[in-house]
Amino acid sequence: MLLTDALRLAAGGLLAVAGAASGLAAKRIYSERARFYADVCEFAEVAEKEISFLKTPLKDIIDKFISAHGAHNSEFARILKTHGECLRKGNRLKIESKYVRREEAEEIETFLNLLGKNDYARTLKDLSVYRESFGRTLVKKEEEAKRLGGMYFKLLTLLGVALMIIVA
Repeated sequence: MLLTDALRLAAGGLLAVAGAASGLAAKRIYSERARFYADVCEFAEVAEKEISFLKTPLKDIIDKFISAHGAHNSEFARILKTHGECLRKGNRLKIESKYVRREEAEEIETFLNLLGKNDYARTLKDLSVYRESFGRTLVKKEEEAKRLGGMYFKLLTLLGVALMIIVA
């Protein structure tokens, strides 16, 4: 009898820990999505400034961004590195990331594939339009990270505690 009670208590504790860990994982995914879009917005701003004021070549802008963000395991820096490889091979970029939905990935693909394809004025206009679009998406992602990330963390932790009470 004492052994079964201890096993039930241990199982309940494991369920509570698993619920809390799942909640943390869900919260982390939402915050990583916001961080991803923060990087996208930062790249669009940097590219717009570098191209408009300094007329820096796109390859140098991308390399500078990758070197600044690659050490932080930035998902967007990894995508930019892949984009550079696709450009050298003459392929189109195809983004596959757990941090963006398919339609969001298509917008970023279009943005990156447009860079350097048009004249100076059109490139600046595209950068401005996409920077504003990514800024709106960033605000939405930050709000989701705060609201949904916290909600899923609390919900899954509560679920783990409820399962612990039921089992124990």
